[in-house]
Amino acid sequence: MIAGFRLAAVVLVGFLTACAAPSPDARLPPAPPEVEVTMAEYQFGHAAIVPRGRVVFRVRNEGELEHAITLVALTEDMPPIAEQLRGDERRGVPSVARLTDRAPGESGFFAADLAPGRYGLLCFVLGSDRKSHAVKGMASEFRVR
Repeated sequence: MIAGFRLAAVVLVGFLTACAAPSPDARLPPAPPEVEVTMAEYQFGHAAIVPRGRVVFRVRNEGELEHAITLVALTEDMPPIAEQLRGDERRGVPSVARLTDRAPGESGFFAADLAPGRYGLLCFVLGSDRKSHAVKGMASEFRVR
């Protein structure tokens, strides 16, 4: 009986050790690529081409006003986003992600799973004149490949 108890204890210790220590083959998936985005009056700064798949957007407000960011998907046949904002005929676009208002100097991040295509960044914060920052030029596009 004591020999059986010892064998069970050895097996249990071996099992716990194997569970606690990661095997050499167990690896974490690679970190997703990051895209740096700056916000300022009335523009976004970012890469023109972004990789497909899971992407982390690191956003910093470098302006003197509060700004926010909304990521939208654009169809290939849609006119440039700036024309859409100023034109009489507007088409709805699906929102992919949003980062709420950031005060000057503040940062934030969000992740999105992106398929190849066109995307836009917009700031819908209203100025003191009650006009959206997007209408004032804070709207830009990039492509995912």
